[in-house]
Amino acid sequence: VVFHPAPLPDGITAISWTGKVKAGSALTVQGSYKNTSAQHCKLVLKGLSTPLDSGVVPTGTDVPFRLQITPRHTGATTYTLLVIRQKDTLFAEPLPVQIEPARPLKILLLSSSPDFETSFLKNRLGGNGYAVAARSTISLNRYSQDFINTGKVDLLTLNAGLLQKFDALISDEAALKSLRPAESAALQQEINKGLGIIVRADSSEKAVLWLGNIFHLHSTGKTSSPAFLSINGKATRSRHSPGGITIIPQNNLQPVVTTPGGGWLAGAALYGEGKVVLSLINNSYSWVLAGNKDDYDMLWAGLIDQIARKTPLTCEWSVSTSIPTANQEVQLLLSG
Repeated sequence: VVFHPAPLPDGITAISWTGKVKAGSALTVQGSYKNTSAQHCKLVLKGLSTPLDSGVVPTGTDVPFRLQITPRHTGATTYTLLVIRQKDTLFAEPLPVQIEPARPLKILLLSSSPDFETSFLKNRLGGNGYAVAARSTISLNRYSQDFINTGKVDLLTLNAGLLQKFDALISDEAALKSLRPAESAALQQEINKGLGIIVRADSSEKAVLWLGNIFHLHSTGKTSSPAFLSINGKATRSRHSPGGITIIPQNNLQPVVTTPGGGWLAGAALYGEGKVVLSLINNSYSWVLAGNKDDYDMLWAGLIDQIARKTPLTCEWSVSTSIPTANQEVQLLLSG
């Protein structure tokens, strides 16, 4: 017996989406669509009676698609994926999503000197509901301390007791290099226990201290022309001029921010129970000045989501049947 399957009909041939997301995090819908007709089709992701993202499938193609939005509300929501050809709606598929409230994270900022990048980041995180404590070096052994959405604590000396109060730490490379040996040891110990850290690297090819064992940098020898970046697979609307340094891809690293040519400007790695992100972008505040606040929020939300300290789960429900079918069993799983 030789089986000759009929060709797949026009329509969605594969699809997946994030069924459970945090408010403020990206919801991604991706799959493949086959269009053998003589007219192009338009895919529209719709929610609350409003088109949120869209894409076009050319004629005579079977191509992958990717739609992405950032929900701000919470609760059980059903989005709709529409397939439109000219004025006709060919498909209207419901996409159920559970949007959970975002956990207010506690962020510690360290900077070797007052700068625009830290100042913009501090105010933007505070405005988005994060609890922020910031320490900036003014002169030798003199610091300024700022607190937003949180009570005051002594930031003069980093130790285990202080670091345990925070979910993530963001620092420039020079501030880490200036830490005393006991502070650096305490930081590494807490990262091993689950604290996440984002390091804003300087322009040198050598990564800071112990990070040199994780990240290896490469000098391209010249500054690239401005280009759109990709943050966790989502293209920015802001152009950025990468410097002459990129992160060398390795099996133990995950790309976070990349260039059109495949260069890595930010990467993540496991460090014990915690996670470390190295970023080569030090002037993202210019995106805000240019009016591209969405790209700025997408960058820092993407970086922080990578490293935030995880909350242990006592139990969690999930649906293992990805696409339920009428009159068929659906399997629910309880992990605890």
